[in-house]
Amino acid sequence: MNQEKHSSPILERYSTRVIAIGFGLVMVLMLTLLVFSLSRLTAISSALDDIAEEHNNHAALAYTMYNASRERAFLLNNLTFDADPTNRVEKIQQFYSLGTAFGKARTRLREYNLVPEEVSMLEEQNIFTSVAMRLQQEVINLVAADRMKEASRLLQDKALPAQAREFEVINAFIQFQAEETRNSVAAATRLHASAQATLIAGGGAAIILAFLIAVFVSRSMTNLMLRLSGTKVRLEESVKDLEFQKQALDEHAIVSMTDALGRITYVNDKFCQVSQYSVEELLGQDHRILNSGFHPKAFFAVLWKTITSGKVWHGEVCNRKKNGDLYWVETTIRPVLDASGKPCQYVTIRTEITRIKEAELVLQRGKEELESLVSERTAELREREELLGLITSSAHDAIVMVDDSGALTYWNEAADKIFGYPREEAVGENFLALIVPPKSPYLERYEASLNQLATAESGHTGEAVELEIVRKDGAECFVELSLSSVQIRGRWHGIGIARDITDRKRAEENLKLQATTDVLTGIANRRLFNSFLETEMRRAARHHLPLAVMIMDIDHFKQINDAYGHQVGDDVLVELTRLVSQIIREHDFFARWGGEEFVILSPNCNAESMQLLAEKLRIAVETHSFSDISRVTCSFGLTEYCTGDSAENFVGRADAGLYRAKEHGRNRVEMA
Repeated sequence: MNQEKHSSPILERYSTRVIAIGFGLVMVLMLTLLVFSLSRLTAISSALDDIAEEHNNHAALAYTMYNASRERAFLLNNLTFDADPTNRVEKIQQFYSLGTAFGKARTRLREYNLVPEEVSMLEEQNIFTSVAMRLQQEVINLVAADRMKEASRLLQDKALPAQAREFEVINAFIQFQAEETRNSVAAATRLHASAQATLIAGGGAAIILAFLIAVFVSRSMTNLMLRLSGTKVRLEESVKDLEFQKQALDEHAIVSMTDALGRITYVNDKFCQVSQYSVEELLGQDHRILNSGFHPKAFFAVLWKTITSGKVWHGEVCNRKKNGDLYWVETTIRPVLDASGKPCQYVTIRTEITRIKEAELVLQRGKEELESLVSERTAELREREELLGLITSSAHDAIVMVDDSGALTYWNEAADKIFGYPREEAVGENFLALIVPPKSPYLERYEASLNQLATAESGHTGEAVELEIVRKDGAECFVELSLSSVQIRGRWHGIGIARDITDRKRAEENLKLQATTDVLTGIANRRLFNSFLETEMRRAARHHLPLAVMIMDIDHFKQINDAYGHQVGDDVLVELTRLVSQIIREHDFFARWGGEEFVILSPNCNAESMQLLAEKLRIAVETHSFSDISRVTCSFGLTEYCTGDSAENFVGRADAGLYRAKEHGRNRVEMA
C-alpha cells in the first residue's frame, strides 16, 4: 500500500510532464507547419508577382524594340520616295533617333537576368539587326547621293527582307515570354497545391488541440488566396496582352511554318485571306497547293537546296489562289536548326507585291492600252484596297490608338510626319478634331463612323477609308485610314493605321491627264472634247447662251507627208497648234479632232463672231512661215448651237461646212 501511494504522485507527475511535452510538441509541430506553410505561400505569391513584373518588363522592352524597328522600316520606305532634300534630312535624323531608342531598349533588356534561350534569341536578333542596319545605312547613303531608284531597289531587295528576319526573332522572343509565363504559373500552382496539402495533413493531426491555431491559419490562408487570385488575374491579362501583340505582329506579313519535309504546320489569318484557303485545307499540305505553274522546276530545286543546307532563301514567287487567280509575294524562308545543325522546321515570311507587279506590267504596255487598262483596273484596285486595308494595316505609316471617348492614347513617329503634330501635342486630343477641319462637310460622317466603331464588339475591323485632312502647318493631304476595335481590360480602344496617299492621288490625276491629252500636240484629245462639249451644250440650253463650234483641216496634208516625210508633218501639226493657241480666247476649248483635223468650241460666242475668228485664223495660217515647207493653208467649217441639237448634229453641221470649204477650193471658211 505504501508503495502504491508513493508511486501515484510519480505517475501523475510523469503523465503531466508527458502531456506538457506532448502538447509542447504539438504546438511546435503546429507552429513549424504554420511557419512553413505561410512561408511557402508567401514565396509563391512573391514569385508570381515577380513573374508578372518581369514578364511585363520583358514584353514592354521587346515591343518597344519591335515598334522602333518597324517605324525605321516605314520611315526608310518613305525616304526613298521623298523628293524634298529638307524632308529627307529630317527623316534621316528621325531614323537615327529610332535606332537610339531601339538600342536603349535592347540594353535595358540585357540588364535583366535572362535565361540562356532568351540570350540566344537576343544574340541572333543582334546579328540580323547588324545586317539590316548595314543595308539601311547603304540605302541612306544612296538617298543622300540622290540615287533614289537604287535606294528603293536596295530597300525592297535586301533591307526589308533583313528587317523581316529581325521581326521574326523578336516575335519568337515574345512567344517565348508567353510560354515561360504559362510554365511558371503551372509550377507555382503545383507549389501551391503541395503547400495546401501539407497544411491540411498537419492541421488534421492537431485539429483538436489547436483549434484556435487552425482558425488563425485558415484566416491567413484566405488572405493569401485572395492575393494569389489577384496575381493570377494579372498574369492572365499579361498573357492576353502577349496574344494581342502576337496577333498584331502576324498582321504585318503572311506567315507560315512547315516541318522538315515541307508539310505546313502553321499559317496565320493573313495567309488564309490572301490564298483563300482555310486553315484546315492548308495544314498537312505542302506549298505545292499554291503552285501557279509560272516558275520552272529548277527554280524550286534551287530554293529547296538552299534551305535544306541551313541557309536563308529570298526571292519573288508567283502563287495561285484557291479561285485560280495569281498573286505575287516577296518571300523569305528561314530554316530553324536543331542541336545537330540540321533544319527541323522552316519559317516563311511573305509580303504581297501583286500591285507592284501589275504596275510594272502597266508601264510596259503602250499608250494604246492605257485608257482601257485604267478603266478595267480601277474597280479591281478599289476592291483590293478594301480587302488589303487590314492586311497592310499596321505595316505602313502612322499608327494611332484612341479610347472609347475618341481621345488619342498612342501616337507613333510616323504620325508626327503625316499629320504634323508631335506626340506631346497629339496625345489626349480628339483624333478627328485634330485632323479634320471643323467646317469640313465630311466631319459628321467621320464622327458617325467612329461612333459606330466604338459600339462594335471587340475585334471589329472597319473598312479602309480615304480622308482629306489638314496638317498642323495648314497643308492639305490625303490619307488612307483603317480602324479596328479591340477590348483591353474591359474598355474599348480603336487602333487606326493611316497611310499618306497624296502621291498616289497625284499619280491618278497624271494618268487621267494622259488619257485625255493628245500626245503629239499636248492639247485635249477627242475624248476630252466630247465630255466638254456635252457640258457646254447643257449650259447653253439651260441659260439660253450662244455656243459655236469650228472644225479646221490642213489642206493637202497627205502631200506634205509624202513630199517631206511624216516627221515634218508632225512638226507642222505641233507648230499649227502653237499658232492657233496664241490667237484663240483663253476660255475657247481647242482639241485635236483626229489626224490633221482640229476643233474649237467657243462658249458665249455666236456664228458671226466665230466666222471672224475663223477668218483671222485662216489668214494667220496662210501667212505663217512653217519650218521646212513653203506654205500651209487650212479649210474651216463652223456652226452655231440650236436648242434641241444633239452633239452629233451640232458637230456634224460644222463638219458639213468643212466639206463644202474643201469642195469650193480649200483655204476658205464655210458656215453651216
